[in-house]
Amino acid sequence: MVEFYTEKKISVPEGCNVTIKDKVLSIECNGKRVTRNFSHLVLIMDVHEGHIRLRLWNARRQERSKLITCASHIKNMILGVTKGYEYVLKAAYVHFPISFDIVDNGKKLVVKNYLGEKSSRHFNMRGDSVACLGTDKDTVVISGTCIEDVSQSAGSVQDNCRPKNFDSRKFMDGIYISRRSVVGE
Repeated sequence: MVEFYTEKKISVPEGCNVTIKDKVLSIECNGKRVTRNFSHLVLIMDVHEGHIRLRLWNARRQERSKLITCASHIKNMILGVTKGYEYVLKAAYVHFPISFDIVDNGKKLVVKNYLGEKSSRHFNMRGDSVACLGTDKDTVVISGTCIEDVSQSAGSVQDNCRPKNFDSRKFMDGIYISRRSVVGE
């Protein structure tokens, strides 16, 4: 069924600057900036009375769901710029202790001695994500403003530090995501 008019408004907090040009949305707050391209969506975006307004005419259910997804992405962008996201990774091992090194001001994570391997594993952080050593033993915290970059960086570390060609019931060594949160919560 076609709905004549659909509108979604996302409130912009104080101190945030929103720029929209050719469906490229840029949000800046507290010196942090997130930019995302929404040019693949058929909708109208504008800033109206302190809100980001998304409008759509003569839309079917699929187009309305894309509008709601776009609004969720924008809310995640605002939350990332105002507070930020962090993922905590924990190393689990039985015999060979896994150690971490942070290189290039947190832009690269080096995992050493995974399953007793002599070679180390290097992981580049995506986007503006930064890795740092956690306060607990054998933990690494990956933080940043864009949830996609932070989660993909943490996921690639977890996926590549999983024992392959071993019995997963016995060999549970690896690096696993232990906590996901918004900074300050």
